[in-house]
Amino acid sequence: MGIKYINAIRLKKMLIAGSRWLVKHQDILNELNIYPVPDGDTGTNMSMTVKSIEEELNKFNEKQDMDSLINVVSETVLLGARGNSGTILSQIIHGFLKPLEGKEKIYAKDIAVSLDSAQKTAYEAVQEPVEGTILTVVRIVSEKANEFVKTNNDLIELLEYIKRIAEKEVENTKNLLPKLKEADVVDAGAKGFFYILEGFEKLIKDGIIIEEIEENITTKELSGIFNLSNSEEELKYKYCTEFIINGSDFDFEEFKDKLSELGDSMVAVQVANKTKAHIHTNNPGLAIEFALKHGELIMIKIDNMGVQHKSVVIKDKVEKIMINKIQNKEDGYIAVADTIEIANLFLKLGANAVIVGGQSNNPSVADISEAISKIDAKRIVLLPNNKNIISTANLASQRAGKNSLVMDTKSIVEGYFILRNKIENIEDLLNALKRNYSIEVTQAVKDTKINDLAIKKGDYIALVNNKIEIAEKKLEDIIEKISEKYIDNKTIQVSIFKGENVTQKSETKIKDKFKNIKTECFTGNQKNYFYYMYIENRDEELPEIAIVTDSTSDLEQEMINGLPVYIVPLKVNLDGEYKKEKEEITKGQFWKSLLEMDGLPKTSQPSPAEFKNLYKKLLEKGYKKIISIHISGKLSGTHQAARVARNMIGKNENDIKIIDSKTVMSSLGHLVIEAGKKAVEKENFEQIIEWVEKTKDKGLLIGSVSSLKYLEKGGRIGKAASLIGGILKMHPIVKIEDGEVYSAKKVIGDLGVYNYFEKILKEEMKKGPIIVYNLWGGTATELANAKKLFKLEEKYDKITVRGVVETGSVVGSHVGPIYGLVIYPKLN
Repeated sequence: MGIKYINAIRLKKMLIAGSRWLVKHQDILNELNIYPVPDGDTGTNMSMTVKSIEEELNKFNEKQDMDSLINVVSETVLLGARGNSGTILSQIIHGFLKPLEGKEKIYAKDIAVSLDSAQKTAYEAVQEPVEGTILTVVRIVSEKANEFVKTNNDLIELLEYIKRIAEKEVENTKNLLPKLKEADVVDAGAKGFFYILEGFEKLIKDGIIIEEIEENITTKELSGIFNLSNSEEELKYKYCTEFIINGSDFDFEEFKDKLSELGDSMVAVQVANKTKAHIHTNNPGLAIEFALKHGELIMIKIDNMGVQHKSVVIKDKVEKIMINKIQNKEDGYIAVADTIEIANLFLKLGANAVIVGGQSNNPSVADISEAISKIDAKRIVLLPNNKNIISTANLASQRAGKNSLVMDTKSIVEGYFILRNKIENIEDLLNALKRNYSIEVTQAVKDTKINDLAIKKGDYIALVNNKIEIAEKKLEDIIEKISEKYIDNKTIQVSIFKGENVTQKSETKIKDKFKNIKTECFTGNQKNYFYYMYIENRDEELPEIAIVTDSTSDLEQEMINGLPVYIVPLKVNLDGEYKKEKEEITKGQFWKSLLEMDGLPKTSQPSPAEFKNLYKKLLEKGYKKIISIHISGKLSGTHQAARVARNMIGKNENDIKIIDSKTVMSSLGHLVIEAGKKAVEKENFEQIIEWVEKTKDKGLLIGSVSSLKYLEKGGRIGKAASLIGGILKMHPIVKIEDGEVYSAKKVIGDLGVYNYFEKILKEEMKKGPIIVYNLWGGTATELANAKKLFKLEEKYDKITVRGVVETGSVVGSHVGPIYGLVIYPKLN
């Protein structure tokens, strides 16, 4: 007998199968992507979107119901959506699941209803639906499915039928969209939807897709093998140590024998080219050091089995410095943390490295110097997070021979605040430290008197910005006094790190006194200090309006200092891993990699979750409204992701205005800078929006592509055209018009390009004074040509030159080295 219905567990397996079948074919989908400057190939974006749900699905067990699965998948897929195709796919999945709420079993008719909901949700989410895309296919599949179930309730036959319909309609997309027909390809998003349906059908019809679920089985094998008992009565060794080595190419038997010598309860297994090991030992440092000899560690876990917390005082150098797998390349943060728990939080917040030390275990100059030596960033920012470590950090900084800055963070929570807000200007963050409260709660170790405050040994005391301000006999009374004295209408939020010995009464008091304030709590497990608290206060001089943009604006920090401008990064994939522009890969590193690689990189827009988090943070910070100005919607779906995010937090155009700039690079950057200035000058929301909308069509962006080979690699010109162009030293001149990239003309030789740009400048000056940005990206040649234009412009009184600006990966990934001009009329 075939399958008559789908329950929660079967639906989970279907979603995983559909996801994996799509991921398996992502390169095929990427090859179908034909648009001139895409924000990320369709296959990649769709794959990233469906992958986002798999980790959550793996946590789902047989005892959980359909509604639990639907809630988890819907939330996760919406937050993980990438690219236009990924955003639409997330809406399809979300819409598909909605009608299934409250059902324990799903029959063929339910599938048809869900497909109808999926197509309606997808169409509603797109501002201007285009036929001949994934929308058309999901709509027709829905219509045919609903016709089918009127006469046939067989589930397997339905899945086979809609797969065939999807396959046929995918092929038909090339007849509906001229661009597809011209390129003789089908719509990539529609094809991705077909692969998901095919994955569903294969699972239900064939029962299993072995090679696609092998990774899932491996994960479960590794997690199940190490569920070992740690009862205290059996303790001979104090530390339960686990790690995973990314590799297995070594003598496994010898590895197990030597590891066993360090303790007992040793278990090791090799699965899918990974080695996971567990051991009880009194020297976890030696165990980790031994593991590092066999490869990169992708997971380390050390538990002190003799106590009820996981904080481990680490003396071994291998464990004292924790390096983040993801490295910020602009400002590389090195932070000091008291405990493993806080260290892990700092890494999660984006610290490049964390030195485990603090109140009773201050790191040495050598420790900090070693950490600095491990970080490759334009500038290294040190967060001592303890007033006693600042001087040590300064000395290490002086000795490092690198561009480094020591921020005088005097507490763990000040360091936490800096890391949580590291996208902001450092000077603004330092000013914020002055108006916020860093509070540490501990017990007095002797009798004393501070000013008029008499303190007895054993009293609970609160240090506020490193000064003792409160003393009480009970811990819960300290909490009450803190709330009365330091919480008011300027308070934005409170961050609390709980130490080892907090009491039930103090926890209850916190819940009571902070219930009306946004409060986040972490388990810090710090010794001697019951609580670390950070009270963040609103900046009373903050403008009412924040300006948000994306990294395609090519804005450097010095260009937006003092402006309420916030940048969400796009991502680029050069070596199999997506990295955030500027933060995780510098422009220089991108161009170096591009010039050395054979193929072309892939790019990807921010997810709705990234916009959602930033918008919420800015509103909580005290901004009343937000204007979000982004790369042309014809070049990227970034502004669509911003729209989804705005809806997710329940805001509308009166609160957050999303603007399609119809441009990119410094042309977008100019709009953002000027909008930021207007926000500081207290122009109102409507005035700034009107100015941007009026001005965005007045800009001119033109560039000279230095080499035709990148256009050839991207399929935008043929090999013959590239060869002839190379022989003639022909440079295409590209421009942005109505939000799209066009070829303006072709010019022979560098002198021809220079003369053409000079002609454009003179024509624009005839209309009145102008503002000019000189853009470049690539090699020293492009930079030299941009500087040559800069010198030319300085001769003219009618030109205000805004400098030479390097462009990044989004444009560079598709056209290669480039230089050119951005011109705007100089308006009063």
